[in-house]
Amino acid sequence: MDKKTGLILRLQDEADLCRNDGANDIAALLDEAVEALRDRNHDTQVGEKWREDSRLETWFPLTAEKLAPLTHMQIVMLWGDRSDGPSTPEIVSFARHVERAHGIGPNVAGERGPL
Repeated sequence: MDKKTGLILRLQDEADLCRNDGANDIAALLDEAVEALRDRNHDTQVGEKWREDSRLETWFPLTAEKLAPLTHMQIVMLWGDRSDGPSTPEIVSFARHVERAHGIGPNVAGERGPL
């Protein structure tokens, strides 16, 4: 068990004890701390995966031969397959940038095809 997981378990135990003693305000504060640690732990795990292997083919396994100009919905779906979070306008913008770097995707005028 890592330190963060151990701390989360200890905080949960303390929150339960506080609730049993009627200290609901302290229990609620401990519950908030647990949720914050869980969120941070998730972000840290994603960052650790990135630091271990940040190769493009690991995080974006599409090749130029397979990558067709993507619609907004296709980008959202692909992003959902690779992450726990929702797609954002920034993600779509990044995908468009990758398309342009490969010479595909919509050009400035919004037309499809090579740039």
